[in-house]
Amino acid sequence: MKTIWKEKKSAAIVLGVWLIILTVLTIVAPSAKEVTSPSENGGLPATASSVVAKKALEDAFPSQKGIPLFVVFKQDNPFSADDINHLASTVEKQAKEQLATSIPLSQMPPQARQSFVSDDGSTFFMPILFNESVESNEIHKEVVTMKDSVEKYVDKEISVEWTGPAGIVSDTMTLFSQADIVLLLATIGIVFVLLLLIYKSPVFAVLPLIGAGIVYGIVDRLLGLLGLSEWVTIENQALSIMTILLFAVITDYALLIFSRYREELRNGLTIEHAMKLSVAHVREPILFSGGTVLVAVLLLFTAVYEPYRNFAPVFAVAMVVLLIAGLTLLPALFGLVGKKAFWPLAINQPTRTNWWSKVATSVTSKPWRYIFTITAVLGIGIVQAFTANLSFNLLESFPDNLSSKKGYEQLAQAFSEGELAPTTLLLESEKNITEPQFTEFVKILKKQREVKEVRVEGSPFADGSLTQAKVTLIWTSNPYDTTTFNALKNLEDSEKELLQQAGIEEGSIQLSGETAK
Repeated sequence: MKTIWKEKKSAAIVLGVWLIILTVLTIVAPSAKEVTSPSENGGLPATASSVVAKKALEDAFPSQKGIPLFVVFKQDNPFSADDINHLASTVEKQAKEQLATSIPLSQMPPQARQSFVSDDGSTFFMPILFNESVESNEIHKEVVTMKDSVEKYVDKEISVEWTGPAGIVSDTMTLFSQADIVLLLATIGIVFVLLLLIYKSPVFAVLPLIGAGIVYGIVDRLLGLLGLSEWVTIENQALSIMTILLFAVITDYALLIFSRYREELRNGLTIEHAMKLSVAHVREPILFSGGTVLVAVLLLFTAVYEPYRNFAPVFAVAMVVLLIAGLTLLPALFGLVGKKAFWPLAINQPTRTNWWSKVATSVTSKPWRYIFTITAVLGIGIVQAFTANLSFNLLESFPDNLSSKKGYEQLAQAFSEGELAPTTLLLESEKNITEPQFTEFVKILKKQREVKEVRVEGSPFADGSLTQAKVTLIWTSNPYDTTTFNALKNLEDSEKELLQQAGIEEGSIQLSGETAK
């Protein structure tokens, strides 16, 4: 008994050190999720044209900035004027209580509100603007509160959906909060089943999961400290992907150590000696594989898009801890359980030549044959990568029952797909623009590809002259579709030509909004 304890003593010490570190960090550091925050400018650099346009728009029209939420009302029959007034007043009252800005639809004359009502009268929507300084989780809380407050005053025959950029943010937060738990449980379940099939021992199937749990706890708190320092931005997406990376790497290292450990024990070595030899044999594969991944994730620091750049510190911290765990924590866990845990693996039976040994012999004797064969197979995937159709429409990945998706579909049916996220065009000129010039410019915009409607904001000539004007473009196609992207790019490229056609000298246009972003 003393001999067994002596053999396991060093393993117990190593495990004890890891548990002490975990306990201390749990006490003094916050969880990574407590310090998450969104990227500035939606992740785009400050020099991006859409970001520059957005700032210029806010400077020119400071009272008209915010993140839009569209409340979409729909029923089988046309809404009466009284119905619209009642529903609009309810939304306006709630928006005011939440310090949000709403279009005063209930106070508008019938003609003015017609652009918010469908042709058949069965659908109408209300835009609400949230302050841009509000973070995503706060927007989510605000939208949920507004939903609960408004929907209790709406008849069951009327459907109410919440869409637009703010609605999408809210539903995204809901999906991520559910996905994190589902993802973690699914990962643990799949890894456990795979390890059970490979190890054929419940004890050894659980050990990597215990190791992953300890490593996850330490990495989570280290990232919490990193987030508190404000050196980097910690995002939910990075944390979700990091969880999968952590479990995958821990499982990989556990397989390496386990296979070698079992082999050394079959050779009749003591637990301590067997583990020492196992670690000596797997040290290089773990260091080189982990080092390769670490260098790869550090390269993400060079990414222009901030959410990708924010992956780098999160993944790097995880990989450093994983490398240390692979060389210390996992060997300690395996060393603690001893030979009995290998039942029913017949530990005392001599090692037999198996299928994998034959594969290894064949690969080493004829490497070029395998290189060409595998490269040919991988080549099929490489070719497919160049023909992939990319989608930037986040709503396509949403479940059909989410409010932001249903509301968007109702807007698309009743109005146009472009109503979800219009593009704002800021027209500026160093010289005064005459009313005929501006009228001609609007006519030219209406003729542009994929432009369904052009709305002039306010009364540009109220002061008798114009040097700045705000124009809203409603697209025919989905604002997140490549067709719309190309149409917007065409507008940007044709800037000088469009202004010349309208007779506007020394003018410029800037485009902001979801499509431009």
